[in-house]
Amino acid sequence: VTFTATSATGEAIRKITYNFTIINENESRNSFSYSQYKGYYIESVLKDGQDITQDLIEIGNFSTVRIDGTTYLADISLNYLDRKTGPGHYQITINTNDPAYAGSSSESFTFELWINTQVPPISISLAEGESTTGTITITFNVQNFYNAMGDCYIRIGSAYYYFTADRIANYGETYTITIEDTGTYFIQVYNMSNNLLYSYKVIRSEPLNTFAIIAIIFGCVAAVAIIVITVLIRRKQRVK
Repeated sequence: VTFTATSATGEAIRKITYNFTIINENESRNSFSYSQYKGYYIESVLKDGQDITQDLIEIGNFSTVRIDGTTYLADISLNYLDRKTGPGHYQITINTNDPAYAGSSSESFTFELWINTQVPPISISLAEGESTTGTITITFNVQNFYNAMGDCYIRIGSAYYYFTADRIANYGETYTITIEDTGTYFIQVYNMSNNLLYSYKVIRSEPLNTFAIIAIIFGCVAAVAIIVITVLIRRKQRVK
């Protein structure tokens, strides 16, 4: 959001830009960071319903501030690889620490987010990185997939399949995606913020045409004939 002040004559006086992210609690992500902002502090952090604020303060990995004799977190970084935080559903409350809002509903705000390490529960008919001349299928239970990955979309080449709470009913109980055209494909799952959560590579090869098959057969026959002739010639040489 950008605030711009100009004079009555149109002369620019001041321009300030604020950046922020709107978090979707149903969207899984690998990591999240809240950076320290002047005056603001983290009032509480809940993980899967349990208050872990004091634990995070005590491990000393994050910046803190003292407000009225009490220590608070000033920033936080969550990561699915971090054993101190790790995967889970988080609820974070930020206090503005602004006297103008003291005692009002605007004094603090709360948001939720989901740090996730789930592998999509999907079945792919071909091993990763392998090639086939047949049809490749991707099959999964829609509800189980959504429960594991949250609001997301699957991208395969130029095709997109969106799975959100208001769309999953359109896919039925089980959904199958097929790949029939030749080429190299990456079956990728992204959250709605376009962060890559999963990637799987498969290759659909062109089946051999009639001419190629005949050429291979003649090649094999010729190779066998050469071997047979060579063996017979050696036998005759030994007899002499």
